[in-house]
Amino acid sequence: MKPSLDGNFRNGGKTILVLVARVLKVASMAKTEILRKLPAH
Repeated sequence: MKPSLDGNFRNGGKTILVLVARVLKVASMAKTEILRKLPAH
């Protein structure tokens, strides 16, 4: 069981929104890095 995760759901999902925003930011940075490393077509 994960009581911390259950608590996050009871908080109205605010923590989940923060995590989603963080994941999107990291994914955007990773995408930029990958595009930078790819050779120009």
